[in-house]
Amino acid sequence: WPSNDLFAATLSNEAWCAKLFSPVELADSTVSGDQADPDGDGAPNLLEYAQGTNPRLANDPPKLTASISTTNGTASFVLGFRRLLLAHELDYRLESSADLEAWSPVTGEEAEPSLNADGTITLSVNAGSPADSSARFFRLRVSRK
Repeated sequence: WPSNDLFAATLSNEAWCAKLFSPVELADSTVSGDQADPDGDGAPNLLEYAQGTNPRLANDPPKLTASISTTNGTASFVLGFRRLLLAHELDYRLESSADLEAWSPVTGEEAEPSLNADGTITLSVNAGSPADSSARFFRLRVSRK
């Protein structure tokens, strides 16, 4: 698995880093570390890896999308995000908050994932009714398992 490069999205994190960073950059955590952001787009390397985007190119697709869907007259938030097809090393967690301090998991129903041309998948999750709260904030938390 670590060396499968059919798609960049099937590489282990170690193989992905080796493919994108020089040996000198790999030795410098301010360039190749999980929290580094070499392209300055606001997404650290771990998030770039987790969503199959390139840490060398700024302005990749949005990291988290939100929309409102109406079914049988009931509106609900639908959150979408890209993730690796083979995400053995990572934990993806959607969270919501009313105050940006206390966060809780979004436990809504997932739609069938869609496969993207680059080997990632897009997941959509029903995050509940907009009427449930006067203010709701969402985030995607990605961490190593």
